[in-house]
Amino acid sequence: LMGPRSAPAGVDAAPPGAKPPPGGAGMTGWDVITPLRCTDGGAVLVNRGWVPRDQVDQVSQPVGELCVDGVLRCGEAGNRFTTN
Repeated sequence: LMGPRSAPAGVDAAPPGAKPPPGGAGMTGWDVITPLRCTDGGAVLVNRGWVPRDQVDQVSQPVGELCVDGVLRCGEAGNRFTTN
């Protein structure tokens, strides 16, 4: 988990069934990043999305062999803290 992070833009309420936290749109949570090992021995980090702080205990870890479909994005532009 990476965080805490503020709610993504456009998130004004808790998911169905969850109690809205104090502060509404200012709620905090975590980005769920899961490393997956590829069959060729490489690894890829999968961004599984954002989860509110009070639901972090409901995040499950994938087990076994998986097939993942996703979108590959270019890295962020370099800045004084990173080199790309």
